[in-house]
Amino acid sequence: MFGDLFKNSYAQTFGGANAVVDPAAWNDLQAANFMNFGTEPGTYPGFGEQLKFAGDELGNKFAQNQGLLNFGLAGAKGIFDTYNMFKQNSMQKDLLNFQKDKYRTDLGLAKKATNLDLYERQRRRVSANPNAESVESYMKKWGV
Repeated sequence: MFGDLFKNSYAQTFGGANAVVDPAAWNDLQAANFMNFGTEPGTYPGFGEQLKFAGDELGNKFAQNQGLLNFGLAGAKGIFDTYNMFKQNSMQKDLLNFQKDKYRTDLGLAKKATNLDLYERQRRRVSANPNAESVESYMKKWGV
């Protein structure tokens, strides 16, 4: 069945739909391994056969040692995850230190702004009323 199918396909491809294939030439084609796929190493597979590649032996080694390979990859992943954990931890520490410094800076600036407002108000009071409390004593009493 498959031989006739290939024979007709060959005839249509190389000689047209009405081409007649010489039986001797057909036998030569079969001898050239067109229909005997997979009978020798490195040839195309026949029915139920698999292609053989140069890496098949390496692939078989991996398949035979798949448990060991998975164990090794899991160990490598664990080491990598531990390294990433330490890096993330150090980055979080740096972020916390940055936020603490920013808070301290903002607090210092807020203190300066508040004290400047208190100083200016008391200075205006003293200029309007000479009997008011002095600016220095007011700042010691109410300054932040």
